[in-house]
Amino acid sequence: MIQRDVYLKKLIDFKDKDLIKIITGIRRCGKSTLFDIYINYLKEQGIQDEQIIKINLESQDFNFENYTELYRCRKEGNVDTDIKMSVKATDTKAQYDNKAKQLLGHKIILAHILVNTVAEFKGMKDGLSQIIVNVEAQKAEPSSYDILNRAIFYVSRMISSQKGRDFVKSNYNDIKRVYSIWICMNMDYNSLSHIHLAKDEMLSPYDWKGNMDLLNIVLVGITNDIPEHDENYEMHRLIGALLSTELREQEKLDIIEHEYNIPISNELREDVRIMCNLSTGIEEKATEKTSEKFILNMYKKGYTLDQIADIAETSVAAVEAVIKKKEPAMA
Repeated sequence: MIQRDVYLKKLIDFKDKDLIKIITGIRRCGKSTLFDIYINYLKEQGIQDEQIIKINLESQDFNFENYTELYRCRKEGNVDTDIKMSVKATDTKAQYDNKAKQLLGHKIILAHILVNTVAEFKGMKDGLSQIIVNVEAQKAEPSSYDILNRAIFYVSRMISSQKGRDFVKSNYNDIKRVYSIWICMNMDYNSLSHIHLAKDEMLSPYDWKGNMDLLNIVLVGITNDIPEHDENYEMHRLIGALLSTELREQEKLDIIEHEYNIPISNELREDVRIMCNLSTGIEEKATEKTSEKFILNMYKKGYTLDQIADIAETSVAAVEAVIKKKEPAMA
């Protein structure tokens, strides 16, 4: 696939703006390819597949007579099963994950995270410019895939994407060290894991040249209960307070400002406020999705128990119990 950097930059410049973007051009000039390039870019920024809706209006799978039918199907989630599931399951949660990433990306917040997770930052040694860091935030550990596998995918792309940008031809010694840091909320206990390459000697050892520390994954588990301000859990307390669904806005700001001496800018205050609103929205959505009426409607429309459980973010046993209770003949 030929990269179209000039056109891609135009799309990126208009990202997150309330404008409808229209790409025009003669047939077979690469419009669909440009969309695919843009989708790949979004994925590199942490956008998940289920957050992206792509409809080929030339396909017989979508027979829309006018724009109102398209809007209604998009609104009601009747385009197809995958789109329906994504619209219902990821709307508010996706906003939460993206806003959490933005909140943790504030320079002074990010500095606290890096000091606690990246060895070079702990000692503030030289060579920090040779490190590439990506931080991801998740409302909870994903159930549809193993988060470590996704982290490995991300860190591999962080390495491979350097070719042509940070090094050229076969100058592999110019590869920069990368860190992919994943923060998962709602875990059973607070944790901190550093995953990196290891060397096992299977025969006579040999001192192979190269850097074993190029690929680094850091997984941070945060519980709902915010720990006390302890040296070992300083980062966990800060992140836990920022992303808490229970603390009020002012309580979060007090912890940030008075315990961590972080000045509260207007931008930081606004992001904290939005996070609090999104947390409330997620709780309301969770109540709605686990209601008996919602589960029964999904079941009557032909969804499997596994699909309903995934969308409702509950267990298959809980879904089955609702169906047996309300519709014994259906179970």
